[in-house]
Amino acid sequence: MNLTQPALLGALAFAALSANPQTAAAIDCPKHKGIYTDTLGSMHTLTFESDEKGTLNLEHGKTKLRYRVAVTFSNGFATEYLSIGKTDKIAASNTPVASSAVLRMNSDFSPYRGGNEAPYLVIPDLPKGLYYDDQVRGLSDYVDMIPGHAWQLSSCRK
Repeated sequence: MNLTQPALLGALAFAALSANPQTAAAIDCPKHKGIYTDTLGSMHTLTFESDEKGTLNLEHGKTKLRYRVAVTFSNGFATEYLSIGKTDKIAASNTPVASSAVLRMNSDFSPYRGGNEAPYLVIPDLPKGLYYDDQVRGLSDYVDMIPGHAWQLSSCRK
């Protein structure tokens, strides 16, 4: 069986959701105003503040970490990327803490083609990038601070 990368990532995200099923209620939210939660059942949130930036909050128990997010697009196929840094400047620089392509997905993990926020985001390289961040690795509960690959739209920023 030869799976393409988006299909494989969709399958992995679906497996994560199957392990912790959540309802995917339809939320009508304008693009870049979404608040996403990690599908692993943690308190991690990803909030978009504009079409160019956002905030990633990682939370487990009393431990809380906050990262800045820069949203960029590549030339050519216009792939969307998130760069994660401790400040706006680091997130937008060439040396972010983590960087990953973003796949916007429907509830069935088919590619999302709508104009509003997608029901799910798959951010495949985010866990790996945060795993190697000194701020996370220095914590005794660092494994719980690493988010999964899939994020569900949970609400909309006003």
